[in-house]
Amino acid sequence: MLSLPRKNMSDLPPWWWRYHQLNRVPIHDKMPLSSLTFSVIDIESTGLDPKKDRMIAFAAIGIQHLKIYVNDSVEIIVNHEDDLKDEAIHIHELTRKDIA
Repeated sequence: MLSLPRKNMSDLPPWWWRYHQLNRVPIHDKMPLSSLTFSVIDIESTGLDPKKDRMIAFAAIGIQHLKIYVNDSVEIIVNHEDDLKDEAIHIHELTRKDIA
């Protein structure tokens, strides 16, 4: 089962416990992907060095029974155009103009 990496679980808000109890499904390696509900997350950064570079975009989309729910998605662009490196633009194709 998936869980939050927290030292003290008692400080979680009440809504988390309600959600956790309603959605408790043990996941194992034999479970077909088509039976799961999950989110796909994509993060783009200003460069290729995770120790130095910063996030410029975050996106997530919901998937249930292999159906993509476009209306259940989020995209956030953070303005860091001064830090954006050409090597990163080549990979994620977000330009300085896109994040300005």
